[in-house]
Amino acid sequence: MNCDQCGEGRNLRDAFNHLQLREAGGGCRGERPWLGADAAEGCDARSEEITTALRGGSNLYFPYIASVLTIPPWSSEFKGLLERHDLWSEIRSAMEDLEEDGDEKHFDGCLDRIARRLARALDPDVADIPAARRKLDAMIAILKDLPGPDTADGDVALRREEWRQFRDATGPGDETFQLRRERVPEELSRWVSAIVRVPRLREVRALRGFTRRYPHDGTSRQDIAPLSRRARWRPAIATSGEGIFVALKEEEVAKWAAGEAARDRALRLHEEWVASWRQRFGHTDETPPQAVTPRSLLVHGLSHALMLELSITSGYGSASLQERLYVGEGEEPMAGFLIYTATSDAEGTLGGLEREGIGERIAQTMLQAVQRLKWCSSDPLCMKGVSTTSDPLNGAACHSCLFVSETSCELFNRSLDRAMLVGGAGIPGYFGTPIRCEPA
Repeated sequence: MNCDQCGEGRNLRDAFNHLQLREAGGGCRGERPWLGADAAEGCDARSEEITTALRGGSNLYFPYIASVLTIPPWSSEFKGLLERHDLWSEIRSAMEDLEEDGDEKHFDGCLDRIARRLARALDPDVADIPAARRKLDAMIAILKDLPGPDTADGDVALRREEWRQFRDATGPGDETFQLRRERVPEELSRWVSAIVRVPRLREVRALRGFTRRYPHDGTSRQDIAPLSRRARWRPAIATSGEGIFVALKEEEVAKWAAGEAARDRALRLHEEWVASWRQRFGHTDETPPQAVTPRSLLVHGLSHALMLELSITSGYGSASLQERLYVGEGEEPMAGFLIYTATSDAEGTLGGLEREGIGERIAQTMLQAVQRLKWCSSDPLCMKGVSTTSDPLNGAACHSCLFVSETSCELFNRSLDRAMLVGGAGIPGYFGTPIRCEPA
């Protein structure tokens, strides 16, 4: 490349050399051309923090897609009326006014007007306004309790609400969301507290932005590039499907996770994860919002093991299955996962997956999945977590034992360790020596 004015030139191959790029100096100007000519933001990144990429490179655009399940009351007929009569904008505007001026009387009047319109829509002959107002108040109460949708806390709160619905499985359900609680088979009762079949579910996926260089890992929002300056709406798609929810027994999980060997192994993986996160985002003194713990490794590993086994027994390939992890500690701990499949067809899927959650069938499948993890064709290297056969952010995990399609995994095949399930490398596994469940 040469300058027409001064005649100076330089070979572009130097742009891909990190040391040469640093010597060239300069920095980032914060330009965001997809938002317009005057959309630059403040950026103090210097040349040593800048990386060159090809214009058509696959690492220039990684979509960040948010996913949520629509669970009653959000999937109810009442919610549908709010959408059909375009009342969500009125509710949102009233809540914004309340937040700004605190005028409860004005807010209450707005809800009364909306309730009258909804009551007539529900039943023109009766128009039960008090009943409509009670339903509206219940939805407003949930909205007020949720953190903002563009915060990490908002994601955690939504995931916790889903966990409660699956764990309790008490709701009546509707045409888009149904739960059927199964009796936990005796063979699994030591480790599992709940098994719930999900004959119908509805998932909404929305494009919230994109990232450069690396796909978003779900832990930080600051690196997500916005789609527009003022995002009033986002492109989304609704899919229908089915699944199986499994919750682990909290007393057993807490007792096992407190073991020194499990904590030490998880700590090593957590330190590697922190170092990788800091290198990726340039934060030398911060830690990622999510930690790698024995609990998270256990839940994630069991989810993958069961997913791989279900791909054999359910008729769905592993690439057609997806996971939702429910992991948390504190006052309301979580340790469970949902394995599901979904399609854009309004009728959903055919039921082959959720039927695998019936009684002894799920016991056979889960115990067989755990049994397969006792040996890997890449052992002993895999069990030792040698990075030549395993991602540095994994323990005992590789393509021969725990990896699934990256589109099926929430964490891109990271934070996996089968030793946490079946033991090995001096670590007692959560399942110890499971009972072998032979085919009938």
